[in-house]
Amino acid sequence: MYCQPCTIFLVKTQRSLVCPIGFIYCNLVCIPELELGLGVWQGRYQDVEQPWLRWYDWTGCWVLTSTERESQRAEQERQRAEQERQRAERLIAQLRRHEVACR
Repeated sequence: MYCQPCTIFLVKTQRSLVCPIGFIYCNLVCIPELELGLGVWQGRYQDVEQPWLRWYDWTGCWVLTSTERESQRAEQERQRAEQERQRAERLIAQLRRHEVACR
């Protein structure tokens, strides 16, 4: 999704100059100096479902919470274990076929 900057949102003063430091992009606050932004995310956090203010990275992806990171790691490990189990089953089947062929 590409959005045009709508409004300068945040400013800081520096030697009597007002310098823009953030912009609103489609209701997401972008802070280029930090390569981060803030946006409203609808979801469940700590067993509460509601809109939440949440960080997103320079690619536009939400920054994961520690719980989400742990869940992601657990899911990746589960997938890796499943792939390894399937690989082992294939090897066992090959060995059995080889055993039958050698009789």
